[in-house]
Amino acid sequence: MVSSVSKEFTYSESDDEGVRFEDTAKVVLGQRNNEYLLSIHFERTDYVHPERSSEKEILEVTSPSVGFLKEIRSLLGKRAKSDAFPDADLELDDVDGVFLGEDGSVDIDSILAKVDDGRIYFTAFTHPERVGNVMIPAYGSTEEQYEQNNHVEQFYELVDDYIQERESTPPATLSAIEHVCRRFPLAVARLQDRYNNRPSVEIQDEHDVQDILHALLAVQCEDLRKEEAAPSHGGSASRIDFLLKSEKIGVEVKLASETHDEREIKSELAEDKEHYRAHPDCSQLVCFVYDPGHAIENPDGFESDLSGSDSELLTSVVVAPTLD
Repeated sequence: MVSSVSKEFTYSESDDEGVRFEDTAKVVLGQRNNEYLLSIHFERTDYVHPERSSEKEILEVTSPSVGFLKEIRSLLGKRAKSDAFPDADLELDDVDGVFLGEDGSVDIDSILAKVDDGRIYFTAFTHPERVGNVMIPAYGSTEEQYEQNNHVEQFYELVDDYIQERESTPPATLSAIEHVCRRFPLAVARLQDRYNNRPSVEIQDEHDVQDILHALLAVQCEDLRKEEAAPSHGGSASRIDFLLKSEKIGVEVKLASETHDEREIKSELAEDKEHYRAHPDCSQLVCFVYDPGHAIENPDGFESDLSGSDSELLTSVVVAPTLD
């Protein structure tokens, strides 16, 4: 599991009477609820007018990809690695995040990141409207102060260290997910024989299968999303049962039975594959079919017929019958 990293950046301005105000920005790169998270919490405290409430803004980006973080690192590197202290900016689209300010919480879809005079600004938008911004303050107002304690360089190093850890952490793979799916009947069997005759965990429909598989996959997967919306195909909408966004792996769950047989499941999976193929964050698909009643007569043939790959999607089908 990737560990969280954080750093606090502070700048204060003083005169002959003392400190006038203090800017503080806390940056956190880590995880929350099994999802990666970039959080920037900015606060300005006014000491000249203490009766005023502190200015507070929070920017949170959910599931920032390594590519997203590398773009920020590149922007910071233009300043941190240069003796000329150039300003630079960067537009980041397709952002899944939220901005919290005076007007409450607002969902955002894009960010303008900018390095300006030693400060780092992240301006949030709900296209095309500007929502607000957070700032990582400069250490000081002179070139000498920049060199002594360059916040841009420190932020660059924080992001760079986190990227290296993300990239060195083995992602969930198709084989690992397939392994969990094939052992699913074993997990179900263990839940039938509980301590002191406590009620067993019964599978009554597909949602029960999803709940158990979700718990099993959560052990293996860092960023597991449940019921992600998929693009419409042929006028019909769909939802992906599970999505590993960083690894671009989708998981589709089916429960076979006498009333939900092989022919029907094949038809559904063919339609599901078109939805997954159109999804920008899915290039690999695991179709898991739990078959407690042995409704599928030839599981090996079923898997072989529906598994395969093309230029847009690699599909792996796993049929798991009940243990005899």
